[in-house]
Amino acid sequence: MYRKGDIAREVIMVILAMLGVCLPVAASGIDIVLSGQGKPYMAFVAGIRSALQEADIQVGIRIVQAGTGMAHDEGKTRLIVTAGVKAMRRVGSETGVPVIHALIPARVFPQATSSGHHAYVYLDQPAERIIRLIRHAFGAKTRIGIIHGKGAERQVELLRRAAKKAGLGFDARSIAHARDLFPVLREIVEEVDVFLVVPDELVINPSTLQSLLLTTYHAGIPLVAYSPAFTRIGAVLAIYTTPYQAGMQTGKLIVRILSGERIRYPVQEWARYFSIRSNTRVAESLGVEIPDSGTLTRALKKP
Repeated sequence: MYRKGDIAREVIMVILAMLGVCLPVAASGIDIVLSGQGKPYMAFVAGIRSALQEADIQVGIRIVQAGTGMAHDEGKTRLIVTAGVKAMRRVGSETGVPVIHALIPARVFPQATSSGHHAYVYLDQPAERIIRLIRHAFGAKTRIGIIHGKGAERQVELLRRAAKKAGLGFDARSIAHARDLFPVLREIVEEVDVFLVVPDELVINPSTLQSLLLTTYHAGIPLVAYSPAFTRIGAVLAIYTTPYQAGMQTGKLIVRILSGERIRYPVQEWARYFSIRSNTRVAESLGVEIPDSGTLTRALKKP
């Protein structure tokens, strides 16, 4: 966990970046380009600093807001980190130095550049980890249901393979239009034990979220999600990566690059660090007994 001093320092750095003030950096520096402002981005930068400090890497860091002070000094900048999709798109492909794109979903990769020295650190959990969570929480005979649009096909296929390997049932239904969601949802909840949601704007958006949660709840089906916010409004479990954890993972990749390790680009990394949050009150109301978050976390960290 990051210290209060770390977050205070990042607040100052981000405010200066918002004002267009580019702080001087030492030679061989890192430019961190942020898509926005606020605590998530500050925590992300704090995670990077922690990883560099842990590896005893001394390097200058410049914080830049996407679209503000975007010029990179080729004499000083050895590496660029983008945080969020907006920053990734603003930096572009021709940078002359390695670029790590972080705080992004895996579904952006097909639209992202694969040329040059680009690395992608996703917020998405590896499929095997999600399936192991469901197996540990709900049992070895669990049938998983998921509805997805075209943009999530890649992740759903990985989940299907992981579920098959773990011996769990897996019922995936594809939809092309938002109007198809609830007719298909009412069908699938009759066939499965757990409903899983992944980042998919066709399925999960402000106009569908509440009704989706209510539909699965009234059907007696626990919902497993990818953000802790879901557990506050009715999901039974969520597995996710915090911005600080994403920063730590990004920082460790920075260490590898700056240390001269031979890297094969493009690099794609699924989330390495994770957190779990549960809603035991909803679980109990559904008649479901699940281990607590600490027990599940320890189980998933075992090989």
